[in-house]
Amino acid sequence: LRAEVSLATASAMRAKALLEYREARCRGAAWLWARATNRAGGSRTICLMIFHLWNNFVKATKDREAQVDEIIFRYARRRRRFVVREWRRAAKAQRADRKHELVVATAERELWE
Repeated sequence: LRAEVSLATASAMRAKALLEYREARCRGAAWLWARATNRAGGSRTICLMIFHLWNNFVKATKDREAQVDEIIFRYARRRRRFVVREWRRAAKAQRADRKHELVVATAERELWE
């Protein structure tokens, strides 16, 4: 029972801390926005220009992240392909070795019979 209570308390504390953190980030972003627009003159046109600059930056960052993720995916896929190729090559060599051993063993058996 105590474990359940302490787990519920810990969960509630975590949720409260996360909410406070998000609220503080929102306040910080609002303060930065107000400061930037105020320093730039505060007109609607300037606000829209700043907003579009920020929007373009966010889009470019997401596009860059997507490009990096695609490169990582391609590289990982390529490495997996090489691993499979080496595995096939090793399996083929093992099959050939086993076949050769079977032929030698059969020849020896026939020789002794």
